[in-house]
Amino acid sequence: MGNKSNRDKYNNNNNKTTVATKQGSCNNNNKTRDLTITNSIKDKDHHHNNKSSSSSSSSNNNNNNNSNMNNNNMQQQQQQQQQQQQQQQQQQQQQQQQQQQKQQQQQHEQQQQQQQHGQQQQQQQQQQKTCKKNKLKVKIIRNIN
Repeated sequence: MGNKSNRDKYNNNNNKTTVATKQGSCNNNNKTRDLTITNSIKDKDHHHNNKSSSSSSSSNNNNNNNSNMNNNNMQQQQQQQQQQQQQQQQQQQQQQQQQQQKQQQQQHEQQQQQQQHGQQQQQQQQQQKTCKKNKLKVKIIRNIN
């Protein structure tokens, strides 16, 4: 009886140990499984985070590219506007030069007219003088006769 009780105890102990080891190993396996699952989830999350960060960085790059494009477009528009303004200024300068040339031509024509008029006046004065001389001669000749 004593042996049986010892055996029972032993069997019970074996059962306990086996159960314990089974439970422990199951628990350990479950723990490792849990860890691997959580680690894989973390890895996936990390990978996903990397993807999101890479996508956000690519979107940042796109934003930078867009802003660069916008800046380039703005600069081109400003350059075009400056070129247009320069062209307008050149046109205005050309118009002013043309007006100045016209004024100079008019002044030159006026000077020529004044000179011609002056010459005409001189000719008229000379003619009047000669006419007066001729009249005097005629008078003198008549008086003599």
